Amino acid sequence: MDLREFDLNLLLVFDQILKTRKLSRAAEVLGVTQPAISRSLARLRALLGDELFHRTPTGMEPTAYAAHLAGPLAMALTTLGQALSQDFVFTPTTSQRNFTLRLTDIGELTILPRLLRHLALGSVCIHRNQIMAQARCTKPMKALTVFSHRRAILRKRLSLLKKHS
Repeated sequence: MDLREFDLNLLLVFDQILKTRKLSRAAEVLGVTQPAISRSLARLRALLGDELFHRTPTGMEPTAYAAHLAGPLAMALTTLGQALSQDFVFTPTTSQRNFTLRLTDIGELTILPRLLRHLALGSVCIHRNQIMAQARCTKPMKALTVFSHRRAILRKRLSLLKKHS
């Protein structure tokens, strides 16, 4: 099955029907109408190729396939809920993310010196070998270590621009 074609909201419907065993109660918990739950269940049945639940006098009973899916889907929904409810805190000193800077010559002259001073304060973790590898690469990206070689040239360009304006 291709998950790109699967409406993940259907898993919430499945989970609530499994918990409540009643379509009307599942609808109440999810804040939708009972006909909406019925349509969702019909879509889920068509997608999975199984009845999933049988109507009985005591409520909706899961099929063997639904019972098989219950544990893994409940765990997946719990994990997803926990991941989405956690606050994201970016910690620059321990982050392993890579950032790419693309600056114009003027940006290198005006922004980069302040950025390098800030980085020198130890507020982030910089791996020098990664910077050096970037400096040796032939891509158009300018590495941070290249800045010191170009700084004098850029200052001259800026002073020339100021003189002629």
